[in-house]
Amino acid sequence: MEMEAVIQEQASLEQQLASMRTQITNLSSEVEEQKSTVAAARNNLDEAQSELNAVRQKMKQCDKEISGIVKEQKKLEHKLSESNLERKRMENEVKRMEMEQKDCSVRVDKLIEKHAWIASEKQLFGKSGTDYDFASRDPGKAREELEKLQAEQSGLEKRVNKKVMAMFEKAEDEYNDLMSKKNIIENDKSKIKKVIEELDEKKKETLNVTWIKVNT
Repeated sequence: MEMEAVIQEQASLEQQLASMRTQITNLSSEVEEQKSTVAAARNNLDEAQSELNAVRQKMKQCDKEISGIVKEQKKLEHKLSESNLERKRMENEVKRMEMEQKDCSVRVDKLIEKHAWIASEKQLFGKSGTDYDFASRDPGKAREELEKLQAEQSGLEKRVNKKVMAMFEKAEDEYNDLMSKKNIIENDKSKIKKVIEELDEKKKETLNVTWIKVNT
């Protein structure tokens, strides 16, 4: 009886062991499948990471190229701005030179009109050996001489003006003195005339009184 129980228990245990072995085999197969899945996923992840790194590297390269393009664009814009400023400066310079040329032409025409000798001696301007040999003359020295002469002229004008003013003031004082004397004389004349008129009146009264006395 005990033997049968042991045999039955052994058979049950063997059955359980076989079942467990089957489960282990199934689980092992499932584990292998999961390993394959994980390996495939890991492989896909590695590929994706590699692609991501490649994309990031490409983006980095693109950013670098964009930065270089932006920097070059700024250089070109700055150069363009400087070119525009230079163009405007040159246009203003051309306008200024045109105005100066026009002004010089007007001044030359006025000088020719004012000084008749210019037209007759104009052909000698710039010729060597003449008084108009501008190449042999030092402009700086000529300007110094001109400024010196202008200073002397200014000094003479001031002295002449002072002398004229002194003469004018003297004449004005003499005129005022004469006018004062004239007024005094006219006042005295008026007084004398009044005295004469009073004397004439008294004379008439005296004659009248005398005539009355004589005739009464």
